[in-house]
Amino acid sequence: MIMKYLLVCDLDDTLTGDKKSIRKFNKIITSKKFCLVYSSGRFKSSIISLIVRAGLVNPDVMISNLGTEIYYAPNWNKDKEWEQIVKKSWNKEKIVSVLDDFDLQRQPYDKKFVVPYYADNDSVVKEIEKKLGDCNAKVVHTEKRFLDIIPESAGKGNAAKYVGSKMKLPIICCGDSENDEEMLKKSDYGILVGNAPVHLREEMSKHSHVHVAESFYAMGVIEGLMHHGIIS
Repeated sequence: MIMKYLLVCDLDDTLTGDKKSIRKFNKIITSKKFCLVYSSGRFKSSIISLIVRAGLVNPDVMISNLGTEIYYAPNWNKDKEWEQIVKKSWNKEKIVSVLDDFDLQRQPYDKKFVVPYYADNDSVVKEIEKKLGDCNAKVVHTEKRFLDIIPESAGKGNAAKYVGSKMKLPIICCGDSENDEEMLKKSDYGILVGNAPVHLREEMSKHSHVHVAESFYAMGVIEGLMHHGIIS
C-alpha cells in the first residue's frame, strides 16, 4: 500500500479516553493509507504498554520522550541519525546547574535528553527560559505542572517534521496539550481534540491549518480528519 499521509498522534487524552472511539480510530487507520506515528512524553516501553492497555493499533513509528527519540517498527530500532541531531550542543550538566538555582522538585525519571521538573508558576518558568538563553535548550511547560527542558533541535514538532521529510509525506498532527502545540503549528494539517484546555483552543483557532474539534479524544481526531477532507 502506498502511504499518502504521516499521521502523528499524541497518546494520553488525545487518542486515549474512550474505548469505543479507539475501536473506530483503529478501523479507519488500518483501512486507509496512513503511516501512523505515536508521539508522547513517555518512554518507549511505557508507550508500548499503553498501546496494549488501551487496545490501540500498532504504529509504524514511535516518537518518545518529547521528541528526543525516534523508533521504527517492527523491531523498534532507534533512529541514530536523529540522536546525533538531538545531542549536538546538548549540555545536560549546564542545564541542571542553572535549574539548581530554582527551588523546584525533580520528576522521578532519568531521561538522556530531557531534564524533567515540576513547576506551577508561569513567572518562574519565564525566568528559567531567560536563564537558559544560551544553553541551546527548549522549555516545555505542560498543564501548569510539568516542566521539561529538552534540546533546541528536539521536540515533538521537529521530530514530526524530520520523519515526514524522511518519508516524503505531508504531516497531520493531533494533540490535546501544551507539549503538542509546536507540532500542531508545524504540521500541514493540525487537529486539536475537544478536551484540550480553553487557552490552547483559543490559541490554535488562530491557525487556519489547525482544526479545533468539538469531539473528545479519538473522536476528535476522526472529526479533524473529516474536516480536512482526508477521510469521508
